[in-house]
Amino acid sequence: TNRGLSLDAWLSGGWHLLGGVSQSVSKSTAVFAAQPDSTQTSGEVGLKYLAASGSFLSFTQRAQKGSNTGQAVDLVAFRDSGFTVRESELAAEWKLSGKSSLNGRLTAIARRHDHVSERDFSGYAGDLSYAWTPMGKLTVNFSANRTLAAFIQDTRSSYRVEDTLALSPVWAVSSHTTLSLNVSRRTSNYLGPVVPVAGPLRRDTLRSIQVAASWSPHPKVTLRAVLQRERRRSNDATFDFDDAIANLTASLVF
Repeated sequence: TNRGLSLDAWLSGGWHLLGGVSQSVSKSTAVFAAQPDSTQTSGEVGLKYLAASGSFLSFTQRAQKGSNTGQAVDLVAFRDSGFTVRESELAAEWKLSGKSSLNGRLTAIARRHDHVSERDFSGYAGDLSYAWTPMGKLTVNFSANRTLAAFIQDTRSSYRVEDTLALSPVWAVSSHTTLSLNVSRRTSNYLGPVVPVAGPLRRDTLRSIQVAASWSPHPKVTLRAVLQRERRRSNDATFDFDDAIANLTASLVF
């Protein structure tokens, strides 16, 4: 269950005040150690400058308090009941021309635990994307992304760093039909071992290709079909997999 309130208040000229509060509550019907029941409350405040061209530059400070309501402190398994996260984020969008734009975000993240400092971590996340419209009906998106996330399934790692490269062209065949392709490569590194491990740390590489088609026979009706193929390879063969996914969605807006 997610609740949130965000604020974007115009101050003067191109300056805006940003703010927000949110709460996320997660509950499972059965005990699941990899994702315990939790409540996370966060707040943020920032400042943004918006140019007449639509380009902007912003800086935002965030603070989050988390409580693992479904998990007690376990100093043997190195599991904690609470944590705090602080983020400092610089974001920008640059309108290069009428046909292209560049978006970027850099976030410094520091996570601290209430009782189990062995699982503390800090680092940088961010993304860089370039959108190009060479012709009216075709848009091509290039993106590079890095994320940091806590990993509590075992003591071989305390957090995961994922780097993703993606190419995604979208073609508006007509006013009713859209075709898209997404090709991506994601590398996952499992870092910050809680206790010393023998051998290299886990590293996965996931390759994915997705083809999608959307058709809107009526402004309030949309049909979407997706075909996806994924392959993951790891330096620990236990985590290798191949899959094929087909998805068909129909939506009605009223």
